[in-house]
Amino acid sequence: MALKFSDHKEIGVKQVLELYRNTDWAKDRTAEEARRVLSQSSLVLSLWDGERLVALARVLTDFIFRAAIYDVMVRPDAQRKGIGRLLIGRLLSHPSLNEVPVFHLLTKDKRLFYEKLGFLSTDKRGLDAMVYVRETKVKTGG
Repeated sequence: MALKFSDHKEIGVKQVLELYRNTDWAKDRTAEEARRVLSQSSLVLSLWDGERLVALARVLTDFIFRAAIYDVMVRPDAQRKGIGRLLIGRLLSHPSLNEVPVFHLLTKDKRLFYEKLGFLSTDKRGLDAMVYVRETKVKTGG
């Protein structure tokens, strides 16, 4: 596998949807939602094997104080080969994020994976994380 990173947001939605389909938390996302998420993210980091999208992660940030990592996804056939570790390492060392001291992320079942990469549970170092989850989507317009 000759892997190549890209930080261009222009990714074929079909390939991104293939990654989403392999997750518990985003398998029902639509093409329009995927398009919007990519275009509105501050940074999208993808990993390619030729023309094949292997992994993706995206970030929302102010590029100074805080960044939130979302949608860390690796193709099932590429998992357990160090690809996720490589992706997160490249994301954390991305030149546009060099000034950012604090990265947030949410995970249901990958806590140990992220802890091995240096992430801390919020009960350590006096950090308190809070999350607000809407019961339903807010309707906009007309």
